[in-house]
Amino acid sequence: ELVRDLEMEGHSDQETIGMLGSIYKDLWKRESDPARREELLDKAREYYLHAYELPDGDYWSGINAATLALVAGDDPLARDLAARVRDECSSAVDPADEESRDYWSTATLGEASLILRDLDAAERWYRRACETAGNRLGDIASTRRNATMILRHLDAGRAAEESILRSIAVPTVVVFAGHMIDRPGRTAPRFPPEMEGEVGDRIRQSLRARQRVIGFSSAACGADMLFLEALDEMGAEYNIVLPFDEQQFIEESVAYADGGSWVPRFRNVMDRAWSVTIASPYKTDDEGLAFEYTNMVLLGLAQMKRRELEGEMVAMAVWDGRPGDGFGGTRSNMRRWSRLGLKVDQIPVSPPAGRLLRGEESVPVVRPDPETSEPLEPKPGGEFFYKPEVRAVMFADLVGYTRLSESQIVDYVRHFMGAVSKLVGASDNSPIFSNTWGDGIFMVFRDVRDAGLFALDLCDLVRRTDWKSMGLEEDRSLRIALHAGPVQQCEDPITGRPGYFGSHVGRAARMEPITEPGQVYTSGQFAALAECYGISEFSCDYVGRIPHSKGYGTYPTYHLTRTRDGSGIPLETP
Repeated sequence: ELVRDLEMEGHSDQETIGMLGSIYKDLWKRESDPARREELLDKAREYYLHAYELPDGDYWSGINAATLALVAGDDPLARDLAARVRDECSSAVDPADEESRDYWSTATLGEASLILRDLDAAERWYRRACETAGNRLGDIASTRRNATMILRHLDAGRAAEESILRSIAVPTVVVFAGHMIDRPGRTAPRFPPEMEGEVGDRIRQSLRARQRVIGFSSAACGADMLFLEALDEMGAEYNIVLPFDEQQFIEESVAYADGGSWVPRFRNVMDRAWSVTIASPYKTDDEGLAFEYTNMVLLGLAQMKRRELEGEMVAMAVWDGRPGDGFGGTRSNMRRWSRLGLKVDQIPVSPPAGRLLRGEESVPVVRPDPETSEPLEPKPGGEFFYKPEVRAVMFADLVGYTRLSESQIVDYVRHFMGAVSKLVGASDNSPIFSNTWGDGIFMVFRDVRDAGLFALDLCDLVRRTDWKSMGLEEDRSLRIALHAGPVQQCEDPITGRPGYFGSHVGRAARMEPITEPGQVYTSGQFAALAECYGISEFSCDYVGRIPHSKGYGTYPTYHLTRTRDGSGIPLETP
């Protein structure tokens, strides 16, 4: 709407008109209704073509118009535009001059050649563009998506398709887990310090066997750090997830080894990381649960990156093959990866002969799945209890509630809150805990799937509501925010009822006020857990790093939308 207003005000430059083409293209990708899809595709193509024909029009709007013309079945127009764009870009790119190679003009030559069925030239230009790109992985992924779309309409044959897509190489995403260096005095050695060099060499060898990689790992002393340092030596992107804040993590998982010599190494990899995610702001009493939650977030973030790049994902583990010391360790990751069917590159750790004494093997700690365990029942006799567990949390409130009159508030509570109550009673995804105050709705759900589906149903309820029948002169909307993490289930001494408390509850509360009215926003952790658990009914699309209310901090934020048919295919997939 904002960009259309600019057009109506007379802004007829390529940037504005081409942006409208891009917006309609995005809407077309999301739309599921065939007639509406065709209408949006036509609008996108028309705006791109208009932008290209303007005095300041150049190749980027022209190649988009050509690609959409091909998709729409107008092959003559697609070929004509592609030939014109190819000539423009060819005059600006000297194949022999490395300095003259701009990524987008070179990639556009590949796309134009592909539309013109010159597959050899397309492969050559795509390869050169990727050599120019460096770490511009988002640009490469965008080029690959367009090439995939074109190939689908050309029916070039599987061999040709595979060859073209190999030339647009995206990195392999590697998710990592491994043992920490043994603590001093450990009776059953697992990863003794003298094995550091050997394990580090094997990690580097495994990573260098791949063309390009992006890593996801925590940063404990030992295997984690060796993995991150190997990626740093390669100049590769790596992303770190810590279970709690940096200083607590150093004390727990870094400083104990070799007289603290790992601490400077930790700070170095942290400073050079592409991103650092703190799964929880504070260390909890149940460290096993904190580490298991971190593992789920880590895996989910890696899967999100793989989906974004449309590339391959593998797992790597430094593991001795035995049960670990507790819940949330390397063995837990191995089991999760196995359930997902991930290819795992296992680097074994074999302590020197004679160091492992008979009967000293670690005993596995059996714990329930942190997202599906049963809620705790209150203990008899008023005894105080608490139970940490990973749950999904929702906060929602009505936009403009404070401007309602007293009679309108009564009608709102009677009719709308009554409808929400009916939704809770009828839903297959009902919360396990609910509370309200004023217009605020606080709910806790067993898992992220239940929370996401219920939030979307709640949005639909708001859209269906006849607000005028409640005496309201205008439509109203809810802001809904979702987060997931370890929360404390405690008996509230004031109400005498079980309730949910903790920093992760506060995270959802601080995100709700910055959510766009009528929409559902989620935290990065919620999006990661949805990806980790393979939720197919909705998708989480990146919004940006958004400042939360009351100075809470700036965090990656996502927009929740339904998928087309519950098959795991997001709406934006053509």
